[in-house]
Amino acid sequence: MIYSVEYDDLAHSLISLHAATDAAEAQGLLCGILCAQGRVEQSSWTAQVLGESLAGGDISINELRQQLHALYEESMQSLYDEEFGFQMYLPDDDVTLQERIEAISEWCQGFLLGFSMRSLEEISGEIREEIEGLIEDFVEVTRLDVESGDDEGEDEQSFMEIEEYIRMGVIYIFTSLNPVSTSHRLQ
Repeated sequence: MIYSVEYDDLAHSLISLHAATDAAEAQGLLCGILCAQGRVEQSSWTAQVLGESLAGGDISINELRQQLHALYEESMQSLYDEEFGFQMYLPDDDVTLQERIEAISEWCQGFLLGFSMRSLEEISGEIREEIEGLIEDFVEVTRLDVESGDDEGEDEQSFMEIEEYIRMGVIYIFTSLNPVSTSHRLQ
């Protein structure tokens, strides 16, 4: 899925207004809450992303809210996609690998925060074991070393594998904990 709001545009807006999260972490938070609870009110998520430092009717805040609205809608649509079209909201491949590693780490931090709204104790059996393993792996991603190795091509390949692993892990968690069909969820 291609998001209508450019990653750099949202990232700049969030930074310029001293929001509580960055762009990757904002979507990670949304996806974590959706996996944990199956739904989230946009106003609640937006308030978490913006934090307490923003107030008033400044035009830039209104523009930021519009960007967040688009990210919210498109993220939900992609996560609910029956054909598993979900994509993480991360910087384009034209930025440095270091920046993308930082973003995927922040994405996982947001996801873990959002998913913490559900206790793993509520989940039983094999699904719980799988989810616990994925959560442990997501924690490890938050600790990735940003230094690049000697082989940039190998580092790039490793990053792409991690990104795909997280993407599929999120889809697994979401579909396992929210088995209702998309047509019922989006109504």
